[in-house]
Amino acid sequence: MSSKSEKLDRHLRDLVSRRRLERAASLVAEGRVFRRITNGDVVMAQVLTDDMVCHVEVEVGAYSFTTRCDCGSSVSHCEHAVAVGMAYVGDEESFFDLVEFLDDLARFRKTDLVRMLRAILGRDPEALNALGLPGFEEPLPESDDLSFPEADDATSPAVTAEELFTSLSRMNLGLDEEPEDPRLN
Repeated sequence: MSSKSEKLDRHLRDLVSRRRLERAASLVAEGRVFRRITNGDVVMAQVLTDDMVCHVEVEVGAYSFTTRCDCGSSVSHCEHAVAVGMAYVGDEESFFDLVEFLDDLARFRKTDLVRMLRAILGRDPEALNALGLPGFEEPLPESDDLSFPEADDATSPAVTAEELFTSLSRMNLGLDEEPEDPRLN
């Protein structure tokens, strides 16, 4: 068990009521905690409830932990956040380590990364939402009653590599070099 897992286990036992621990344990046992990710001291996942998917973050500190969940609960550590914490303590290997993944990506050449990004975005254009590009801000509604924008609003402007780089730079991703002009390759 890692230090983060030990701290989280101690915080859960010390700060969460038995009743909430039991409800959270049911969510974990029923397989309702998915898309599990760690990013340094933050543990993230989604929790499937009867009527929504909750996006949860649990930040583990030395003496306490903080939680964020979009369920709307007014309690400080809702059962969804506790379930994510319990899932991590119970099986930390089931969580995707984002830091390790990004460290591995840092070893690739830029052209290989661009090739991978092209393949990812070709399969899942909605991933452009994470880049804040015009026309990709909101995911499409999951409904049979879709309403589409007027024809003039449906087209989004083409985005150049330079504009994308500027957009990413504003996100403070640590990009420190100008993008290469693809026409020069």
